[in-house]
Amino acid sequence: MLIIGRRLGDALRLFGNSMKYLDSDIRDVLMESVLQRYQKIQSFEKEEQIRIIEISLNYLFNYDKRVQNNNTKLIFEMIKTLSLIPDFTSYKLVGTYFKARFDGNLDKMHTIKNALKFSGYENMSEKMD
Repeated sequence: MLIIGRRLGDALRLFGNSMKYLDSDIRDVLMESVLQRYQKIQSFEKEEQIRIIEISLNYLFNYDKRVQNNNTKLIFEMIKTLSLIPDFTSYKLVGTYFKARFDGNLDKMHTIKNALKFSGYENMSEKMD
């Protein structure tokens, strides 16, 4: 079981790191697979939840369409279900930024970008459009 878990962890890490280089159709299919496996994210260990949320947010960073697809909807639902603990605050905030982007809420986007910038996440804030 440990070997399977390690291999899955390695595969997730590889997917997360190579996402921006993948064809968007392949990226969508792989992300759908991840989201199906982890649809009850709160039932996994915190470290695994963080890995999945990081991959999900990376997907949103690399998603170049302005229209939501099923994956983006599932990601926003997943983010809503995260526990309200400090460890997840920045992930929930970035997820909220992307939801505001899809909703066309420019004021909320600007507020979140500024909050990240003032909190020391200037590089991340600059990458957000």
